[in-house]
Amino acid sequence: MKFNLEDLNDLLIEGIWNWKVIEAGETIAKSNGKPQFELKCKVADKNGKTAEVKTWVPLWKLEEFCHSGGLDAEFEKKEVTARDCLKAEGKCIGKTKEGDVAPDGGKYPAKNMIVNFIVPSVMLENDFKDDDINF
Repeated sequence: MKFNLEDLNDLLIEGIWNWKVIEAGETIAKSNGKPQFELKCKVADKNGKTAEVKTWVPLWKLEEFCHSGGLDAEFEKKEVTARDCLKAEGKCIGKTKEGDVAPDGGKYPAKNMIVNFIVPSVMLENDFKDDDINF
């Protein structure tokens, strides 16, 4: 069998990743009992290497997720569903997280994680029209 040792490692390069939701569901947060989305996203780093990442979007992070993923209208209506999340894609800040300690004292492997969803900035047409700034 011919193989590449890098194939065993699905860790991505930390930085800005592209993401797209491939599975979505609604759940209740164990920490505070409030609703949240549980998502599986396909992510890709700057070299095009891909992986699947599980992430949760609690209410306090919903605005960032929606504006990053193109769900602005749904957020403004204050009605976002798991089905809506399946349309979402955008950019995020991703990193690797060291594996947690396992119950047997060993260690789980490191994993990819989404730190923040990036909201694209919007510059209006007239933002600098009458500005006296010389470039």
